[in-house]
Amino acid sequence: MSIRLHADVGLADAAREHLAGGADRLGFFLADVDGSVFRLREWRPIDIAALEYVSDGHTVLNDGAAVEVIRWAHQCDASLVEVHSHGQFGPAAFSPIDVVGLAEWVPAVRWRLRGAPYAAAVTAADTVDAWAWIGATAEPAQVDAVVVGTDVIRTTGATLERIHAQLRL
Repeated sequence: MSIRLHADVGLADAAREHLAGGADRLGFFLADVDGSVFRLREWRPIDIAALEYVSDGHTVLNDGAAVEVIRWAHQCDASLVEVHSHGQFGPAAFSPIDVVGLAEWVPAVRWRLRGAPYAAAVTAADTVDAWAWIGATAEPAQVDAVVVGTDVIRTTGATLERIHAQLRL
């Protein structure tokens, strides 16, 4: 199954501008999901004041911001797509801390949004890696591409490659 995130150019540019501010910049899109296509419809950048720093320089949403983002999606009857930046050093891949955080965060958010699909993406330089949770599975699936206007940006797939390489050791 090919999973894609679709955004119009203006929406993608707003996200890129926020994420270009440095590593650990974060924001969320509302999305309508049709099968395996996430159609991004609104962007909400997260202010640095809404982040809490935890071990190893990793950041997470504070409780108030988390509640607000989930409420926003619920009130708009939409799925969420989170995007954060790892700065200018690519290729993009979720860090091991990101993977653990997503394993804790995604099931709780999907439960609150009545099983709505969820996607997460990480950017680094001009690259992106992304996962999606669709259907009843608790495991993420690789997002194949981000489509901005008519441009198709292939994801790196670097995170799953790293995880599979570690399993082979």
